[in-house]
Amino acid sequence: MAKPVYRELTKAPKKPARVPTEKALVEAILASPDDDAPRIVYADWLTERGDPRGEFITVQLALAKRPTDALRAREAELLKKHKKAWVGRFGGTKVEYGSTERTWTKTNPTKWEFVRGFVDWCSMKSVDFARNAPALLEAEPLRRAHLTDRGIDNLVDVPEIRALRELDLRRVRVKTSMTDLVEAACFTGLEVLGLEMCGLGQKTMRELVKAEPKRLPKLFALELAHNQLGSVGALMLSFAPILAQIRWLDLSNNEIGSDGAEALAKSPHLDRIEHLDVFANELGSGLAILKKRFGKRLVHTAAGDRPAPHTFR
Repeated sequence: MAKPVYRELTKAPKKPARVPTEKALVEAILASPDDDAPRIVYADWLTERGDPRGEFITVQLALAKRPTDALRAREAELLKKHKKAWVGRFGGTKVEYGSTERTWTKTNPTKWEFVRGFVDWCSMKSVDFARNAPALLEAEPLRRAHLTDRGIDNLVDVPEIRALRELDLRRVRVKTSMTDLVEAACFTGLEVLGLEMCGLGQKTMRELVKAEPKRLPKLFALELAHNQLGSVGALMLSFAPILAQIRWLDLSNNEIGSDGAEALAKSPHLDRIEHLDVFANELGSGLAILKKRFGKRLVHTAAGDRPAPHTFR
């Protein structure tokens, strides 16, 4: 009888090997990811050495200020030619299936977004992100990550993840992972937490409500849209101490009703809120109560201004 095969083939990538000058230039970028100046210096250094990444950084910095068709075309050309060399080693886990007689290999997909010359966003399975994080976050000023599964427990022992600013778990059934999410030391740098369409039940909400602000000290945006929280979920959320530091809260499409709206309006923890989205909820008399407390900070219509949380500062 043929023996079954199921094994991982991809090893964790090595950390980038750089000469001291280059290492110092990259460390300056990692230390100030919002500042263009260190990127310009590094781009010039690379260009002087004939490295196409230097031109790519320059092109994307120019695109951020003055987008043109010519710049977009050059950006696409450089990515098509060099993207694999720049991020290819940070790939998904390759798994071999089948038996000793017949096997095939499947690679878990990963996606990347470059911003101002460097990887700013990635999407991958949690086990792959845990495997890649130490080398990836030393090579790129990665700020945003989307995980495609609920294996948050894979990340809790990876200290490098503290550099992450935004974690997106959209469409992932978080359930028991919520405890790890609000208690793990690796998430202390999070500013934006995306939990849209995660099927948050009352048990999961209780874990979120119990979250201690000191464990997520930088968190300012919480996305909870499309979770069918209902009035009970909204009532529970209104008592969450973590809300005291939240400035962006998305509760759209949650069936919170008039009772849930009234509970939010009376919450002692929403004094700092600057954007409260309750679009697509039947609020009844609760809408007037919310308007009275939050005024223009309340978004409740389709025409409302909805910038992405990571652009909201």
